[in-house]
Amino acid sequence: MYHKVMSTQRIMAFIKPYNTLNPNLNKNYHNMSQKMTNNDTVASKPSFDINFDNSFDIGELSQQIEQSVAAASHPTRQIPPLEKWQPKISGTMDVVVKANGEWWHEGSQITRQLLIDLFAKVLWSEVDDNHHVEYFLKTPVEKWQIQVEDAPLLVNQVDVINEQFGDTSKPVLQFTTTQGDVVIADEQHPIRLGLPFIHATSDESLKQKQASQPYLLVRQNGDSALYGLIHRNVFYHLIELGELVEGEEGTSLILHSGDSTFSLTMTA
Repeated sequence: MYHKVMSTQRIMAFIKPYNTLNPNLNKNYHNMSQKMTNNDTVASKPSFDINFDNSFDIGELSQQIEQSVAAASHPTRQIPPLEKWQPKISGTMDVVVKANGEWWHEGSQITRQLLIDLFAKVLWSEVDDNHHVEYFLKTPVEKWQIQVEDAPLLVNQVDVINEQFGDTSKPVLQFTTTQGDVVIADEQHPIRLGLPFIHATSDESLKQKQASQPYLLVRQNGDSALYGLIHRNVFYHLIELGELVEGEEGTSLILHSGDSTFSLTMTA
């Protein structure tokens, strides 16, 4: 049995694990106390500076990716058919996707947004039989392994829009990532706490942190998937849009998007 609760104290208790485990997520974003409406951008965009480390490897790869994406992508489709590309592993590239959405190369932050967006289009993940996930940048002829601290994408905006379901119009939750992915939450793109797999190099602290964090399935990636970590400000907005209910297992956030319902339970 559930009963609804919406007190400020209970809301803060529900999101406390997320706040405690993610002190750096507010970097470069609006203060989370700022009031938001349905059409607000709930986190500011990353920098568009161009003073990035343009070494030979990353410059050559970016040109190859740009050519591959331009040749393979339909004009209305941003993501190329990565599942059809089967190159051998080329090696490991010193590229790190930080938990706060920043991309780094050889110890320097990549601040050219167009380059980040280009790399994000060819992100590829693979999961082994032990549910360990590894991430790559993939082109038709090369496949470079990179490091991802948490999730490879960051969800920084949510809007409520109306969609037609037969003869009925229903509100749906539309999410946007910092790289421009636009996804409506549904059965193919669920919202959940925690990830269905673990990093190949993860430890217990990372597993514990991820179990209390909200994620959205952004792209199906062959037998794997690319998830986006839902930014704290977006999570606050979702709490305003949904309802908190008490149950035997803890407090649950109930969210509705079209015909889909999602229940995120934060155990006590």
